[in-house]
Amino acid sequence: MNKKVVILSCLSGESVPFYDEVDELNRILLDNSVRRVYMARHIAEKYIVVGSEMEVNISHRTHQQILDTQDLADPDLFNHALIELVQLMKTEESCKESDSYDPMEHLGGCEFSPRLSSVHGSDNTFHQEQKCNAGPDV
Repeated sequence: MNKKVVILSCLSGESVPFYDEVDELNRILLDNSVRRVYMARHIAEKYIVVGSEMEVNISHRTHQQILDTQDLADPDLFNHALIELVQLMKTEESCKESDSYDPMEHLGGCEFSPRLSSVHGSDNTFHQEQKCNAGPDV
């Protein structure tokens, strides 16, 4: 199975058409800069602009690097975005494979609502005691 098939089989939603269009852009010869610029602009407007219907899940920094570029014909323009999408896919797959994955684990086992935990003293109308296994009593 080739690399493209493996990557596409793991990506979902807007990531697959984004990958396909970047692949199409990469097939345009480097000396055809006008066509490359139009294709890159199309991809950026469709997948990179924040709030676009097909916006891909990449970091703000990568969004900005692409949108602020002065060289839309750059053959590496979307490389960081593709790398981030593949990394995200790998992270999601490793979480799915783990039977013991607990999304609340990063909270150290605390049993509380983040909204209620920020209310203290007389502001706490619920007067609930928060219990946390990973730290001092709240």
